[in-house]
Amino acid sequence: MRLGAGFLLVTLLLPLIASGAAPRRVLLLGNSAYQHLPALRTPKANVDALKDALVKVRFAPQAAYDLGQAGMIDAVEKFIATVEPGDFVLIYFSGYGYQDSASGLDYLLPVDFDARDTKAINSKALSFRRIESLVDARKTGTTMMFLDASRMAAGLPVGLTGLSPHPNIVVSFAAAENQVVADPADGGVNLYTTALIHAMTAAGSTPANLTARVVAEVKAGSNAKQSPFVVGEATDEEPFVTPAPVISKAATKSGPAQTQRPPGQRKAGETKINPQDGLTYVWIPPGTFQMGCSPGDDGCQDDEKPAHQVTISKGFWIGQTEVTQEAYQKVVGKNPSRQQDAKLPVEGVTWPVARSYCVSAGMRLPTEAEWEYAARAGSTASRYGDLDRIAWFARTSGAKIHEVGGKQPNAWGLYDTLGNVWEWVFDWFAPYTAEAAVDPRGPATGQFRVRRGGAVGSLAGIERVSLRGGNAGAVIGVRCAGN
Repeated sequence: MRLGAGFLLVTLLLPLIASGAAPRRVLLLGNSAYQHLPALRTPKANVDALKDALVKVRFAPQAAYDLGQAGMIDAVEKFIATVEPGDFVLIYFSGYGYQDSASGLDYLLPVDFDARDTKAINSKALSFRRIESLVDARKTGTTMMFLDASRMAAGLPVGLTGLSPHPNIVVSFAAAENQVVADPADGGVNLYTTALIHAMTAAGSTPANLTARVVAEVKAGSNAKQSPFVVGEATDEEPFVTPAPVISKAATKSGPAQTQRPPGQRKAGETKINPQDGLTYVWIPPGTFQMGCSPGDDGCQDDEKPAHQVTISKGFWIGQTEVTQEAYQKVVGKNPSRQQDAKLPVEGVTWPVARSYCVSAGMRLPTEAEWEYAARAGSTASRYGDLDRIAWFARTSGAKIHEVGGKQPNAWGLYDTLGNVWEWVFDWFAPYTAEAAVDPRGPATGQFRVRRGGAVGSLAGIERVSLRGGNAGAVIGVRCAGN
């Protein structure tokens, strides 16, 4: 299908619609045949490889090559016109970029761009701001843009400039601000696009962890000489690829080796080991529970009320233990804990650091509702067992953090959901309402994030599964979850 001279638009198959997820729309743009700048071979190789990889995992990317100014606008506008409110959108561009010092804007350069004539550049190149406005008008869901446009050429500014965060839009540059990256000498697929292909097609990749995976692979592959720059944060945690059933055996503290099953056949308490951080994760089945102050608990604080019905509609994995310092060191390469030992839970981490760790480990932070549902493990009581036997708190801890898994687990095999260290969850704090909810995630913004579970210094009276904490306190760790 011809959209104009010099480029081809290819539409393949049908859009992937994951169960319960919004449709995913992908546009790939590769400009190689520049008329007034050195011609490039890598952009076409990049787009071809990315397109082929996405088709194999049931995406339906649209791909366009060697676009002039009018063609770029036409291709982007026609693509975005197919997007419905709430759809996931990914736009990839490989070619030259331009940083305009006068306006502070970044531009994607068409093949007919002439660097000797940059007056009224808005009419000669495609500004990132124009793409933003088109996306906004369609009220898309998560939108991600991967810009492989940090190339050097005579007459072009060095690299691209940073952008202001924009709601629902995540932007990844191939290199840091004001830096450029040389293309492979053979004109083949570059490191940045290779990393994106690996991340998009790997089991466990989601929009929420996609950019972190790309950054990690590029930094490792370049010996930290190239570091992609990311603006914005995705919260969509629907996996791009649903992995085939895997048979895996691992001995864990909760019992003998177990067989993994497809999600619909998994049983509560089934375990697997995450190769990224080496920790054991436990399967939590979907279900409905009463969240908040437990029946008969007279010690509840106001922010634990009113109790209300919550449905967790999809099963998920959650750490059998809090993240250990050994696991944190393996993933991050350092240890922020004050009291250090490999088997102790990591502590002293901020919410952004905790979230970054989980994403780097191919996981995510649990929502507050998921955390309480998993901690209760079917119990309606304030504590899922005798407190002295299940928790390291003020009376039992000796004012020290203890190795994970040293107390009795709950009915689903989770250790230390009460005591030892506080645990970050995903949600911003908000008061409860009496209304029933399905998969609540808290408000979009707030004053502080929520922490759960109490710690070694907590008094017995506050150690209960409904307890909610804010940002204060240094003894805060993390327990990751995953779809």
